[in-house]
Amino acid sequence: MQRLSYDLVQALDQVVSIHVVKWGHSQRFLPFFVTIALTRSLLFSVTHDLYVIHVGDVLLAPLGLLLKHLLNVPVVVTAHGLDVTFDKGSYQWIIRKSLPRLDHVICISRQAQQECLVRGVTDEKSSVIPVGINPKRFFPPDQSI
Repeated sequence: MQRLSYDLVQALDQVVSIHVVKWGHSQRFLPFFVTIALTRSLLFSVTHDLYVIHVGDVLLAPLGLLLKHLLNVPVVVTAHGLDVTFDKGSYQWIIRKSLPRLDHVICISRQAQQECLVRGVTDEKSSVIPVGINPKRFFPPDQSI
């Protein structure tokens, strides 16, 4: 998930102006990240026009939904699989309430898409973009491919 998010940011940064809010720390302190991400996003929106918000994990769908309503901006999320099917406490209830209300769900596989459909996301609001690889990562810099 982290490599996919990193590569997506690198690719998008080549063609559009982006602002990244990332965590990069232990999942144990993730609730702090939600507060930080919300604050940073709201502050950034004061001085910049936002056209779309991308949330890199279904776990953050509630944050995406809040930002969608506060900033009146479309929100897209990437669904990886386990972030959709995780079944602990009230997580599934929260996901079923927030995920279908986002503007679009990008799924990394047909199975991830199916899990999102089961949770109320419509076929029209979801798409599958399979994970690929960058072959340049597997060759030394002096060797062309």
